[in-house]
Amino acid sequence: PAISRVQLKLMATAFGCYLTRVGSLIYSSGFNKIRYPWVDDGGEGHSMSHAGPSDTSTWNKLRQRATWHAEELAYFLRLLDEMPEGEGSVLDNTLVLWGSEVSQGNSHSLNRIPFLMAGGAGGRLKMGQALKFENGSVNDVLLSVLRAYGVADQHFGVPEYNQGPISGLVA
Repeated sequence: PAISRVQLKLMATAFGCYLTRVGSLIYSSGFNKIRYPWVDDGGEGHSMSHAGPSDTSTWNKLRQRATWHAEELAYFLRLLDEMPEGEGSVLDNTLVLWGSEVSQGNSHSLNRIPFLMAGGAGGRLKMGQALKFENGSVNDVLLSVLRAYGVADQHFGVPEYNQGPISGLVA
């Protein structure tokens, strides 16, 4: 947790000083063997993610991990929001994208992967809404972000996995 906070402060400071406006933070790959003793969890993430839905004990531990990650995200967003910039804050001019590589660990499903977009995105994206779309892909979400920032590419990643930008997302 201490290293997480230092990394988040460093990234927020770099954004606030305009040293960079692009950052990436990953706590682990999907094949992680990370343990989370600070949330009273000694299991290995990858093996735990393969638990079936009836294994409520493991799912509760995974939920504790997800809660901790969400709290870290909230901390980062607060840091950005507390930094004045122009007529608002650094957060108003930033897009923070939180996602995962799969939606369900035990099946490695790529369907219905949830994403969270936070910040004002400089007015480039329609924020403050919940969108649910069928048959879209991660590539479509990322293509929408590219379009919002003026990149006119026709696809993101492997073309066969693209259907186009997400309707109702780009401002």
